[in-house]
Amino acid sequence: MAPALRGSARHDGELRVGRGADSATAFSGGLDFLRIALGTLADSKTTIEELYAWQFDGPFLRDFTGRKPTGPRAAGAIDAVK
Repeated sequence: MAPALRGSARHDGELRVGRGADSATAFSGGLDFLRIALGTLADSKTTIEELYAWQFDGPFLRDFTGRKPTGPRAAGAIDAVK
């Protein structure tokens, strides 16, 4: 088991997304979504596949019965069937 981390993660350095510090290893493409977490996937006891499934096919896209909304989303757990 890894030792508990102590202290702050604050720093005055740059947050780099899509390129390395040497500028030679740049990401070529576009980012539609970026998530910055306080821990690793292992800390979360999840996988990249689970995160991907949640983001693009998660339960928030349906009501409790599994139906996808056909119009504006209602506030309830079960959308009305018309």
